[in-house]
Amino acid sequence: MNADAAFGPVMQEPTIKSFAEISAEAFRIYNEALRGADRNDPLVYLYSRFGFLSESVSWSIRSLVSWNRVLPAMPLARVRLEQIIITSYLIFEDVEIALKPYLRQFPIDQFRNTREAMSNATLRPHLSDEVHAQVTAAAQAARKQMDPTFAGPPESIATKKWTNLDLLSMARRRDQLTTTLRNASRFPLENSYTAFYRDFSALVHTSSMAVSPEFLVDVRLPDGRIVTVQDPVWNRNLVMVLSTWDILHVFELLRAMELDREEKLKELNSRWVEQRDLVFRPSPGPEKSAASGA
Repeated sequence: MNADAAFGPVMQEPTIKSFAEISAEAFRIYNEALRGADRNDPLVYLYSRFGFLSESVSWSIRSLVSWNRVLPAMPLARVRLEQIIITSYLIFEDVEIALKPYLRQFPIDQFRNTREAMSNATLRPHLSDEVHAQVTAAAQAARKQMDPTFAGPPESIATKKWTNLDLLSMARRRDQLTTTLRNASRFPLENSYTAFYRDFSALVHTSSMAVSPEFLVDVRLPDGRIVTVQDPVWNRNLVMVLSTWDILHVFELLRAMELDREEKLKELNSRWVEQRDLVFRPSPGPEKSAASGA
């Protein structure tokens, strides 16, 4: 089955279709490059998993928009931005500071989840003491790798996080690390966080902004009834920003796996700029309008 067949009627709107096709093309470039990759390479093993998650989320956002369901697509857009910021930070930060602690965090998080489940009276009878002991041992070893001086009891294993940076701080640090590069990675992620992350978070947490005119508008139907609908401008804006995120993320993932497709992605970015300029073409001033009408 063609995955595009699952898209709805909104995808036929020319601007939305153009940006959605740019996202799809970015992942076609990604998958074509990945076919020739060495799956035994640890970096390919790791970053191709980020790529799988990223493509899945991007496709889901486009599908929701195509059915005029942009509001539930926005929490996924928050996820998409987190994927890009965290992955990009892992790629550019020192391995000892970021990537190694990040990978060591998994057994610690698994221990935290298992411990909480073991303390639940309803779940406890369905769980294994042997498995919990194995998870605890793995978490202790990971914590020891992250902090060789650690000698605390099992209860304190989960107090360690792989980084003290929040997401905005991580975006800023990533931007510092990429500011001198002369390629797509110069694109600052702090701007994306500031412009979109908090708005999208409003829908995740159902804050008061979620029910505000930021997202919802009232329209009067021909029969006189008033109904609440999502602001239609978000359909276009979301696929537009998604497509530029997808180009950037594919570029960085492929570079991290030493599968460079920079020229193809440059061409794709040029298409994106052309579409953006069509959307935000400035209105001609009075003199230009008069000349055009002469």
